[in-house]
Amino acid sequence: MKRLLFLFLAACVLLTLVPGAMAAETEETRPANACGEDLTWAYENGVLTITGSGAMDDFNGDAPWLDLSQNIQKVVLSGSVTTVGTDAFAGYKNLTEVDFGGSLKEIGIGAFRGCTGLETISLPTGFHRFGASCFEGCTSLMEVYCAGGMPSFNMNCLWNGRSITVYCPADNLWGEKYVEELETNFGGRLQVLADDGTDPYNFDEETEETTQPTTEETIPPTTEQTVPPTTQETVPPTTEETTVPATTAAETTQPTFDTQEPTQSAEASEQDGGSPLMKIFVGILVISGVLTVVLVALLIRGGKRGGKDSE
Repeated sequence: MKRLLFLFLAACVLLTLVPGAMAAETEETRPANACGEDLTWAYENGVLTITGSGAMDDFNGDAPWLDLSQNIQKVVLSGSVTTVGTDAFAGYKNLTEVDFGGSLKEIGIGAFRGCTGLETISLPTGFHRFGASCFEGCTSLMEVYCAGGMPSFNMNCLWNGRSITVYCPADNLWGEKYVEELETNFGGRLQVLADDGTDPYNFDEETEETTQPTTEETIPPTTEQTVPPTTQETVPPTTEETTVPATTAAETTQPTFDTQEPTQSAEASEQDGGSPLMKIFVGILVISGVLTVVLVALLIRGGKRGGKDSE
């Protein structure tokens, strides 16, 4: 009977260790240069290339290429990269060019904030969301080309402290009321044109200017406003979200609107469910514990009967 108990306990220990070993093996299969579930990165001669498919990890100032931040001059998204993670390249002042590939859908919060070397960016047809402050402080960024439908613009996503022009497809013009709302939210610092250089949008407020009487002492006209406007997320008609367009022209360059934070991605929601291996591991522990208790109880009961028989 003692031998049977020993064998049973040994089996329980093995069942407990196997799922843990499987989980450890799964974690070790992620490459050292991974930056997403199915993404890896490589650096060579000033160019950081991200290869694979799916979403990039979000970072909090700890991107795996952080030590190369002063050397990176160009970023290339190769394959089917769908997102740029939060703070992925924030503050990379020597970054002057980004190839977003053909599969990008979203740029995360603060992803390129403070990249003062960027002057022009081009986004693919499937792109649909600028994360909050993703290009804030990019003081050299003057032109943004969007090849597809109108994306949603989150708080200060393109605030460069100056003026910026966004180009939309001439054969797929964005909705007039949403463009008007966007330009109003940016206080006249942003203009939308067709990619052929024409201006299909004519809004009265674009010609209105706030002036001071000549007899009143004013601040010199060379003074630039440095405080970014708090802009409401502008959602195009192709999305399910709805917003209330601005009904009046902005009288100053400092409009105030409610802000909205980007919603959590579907990938993050799936991760909250927990690992299947962990669920199996817990289940085995519970079953092993119950069987051990039952077997010990039977042994104790058998021992008592053996004692009575011996008497």
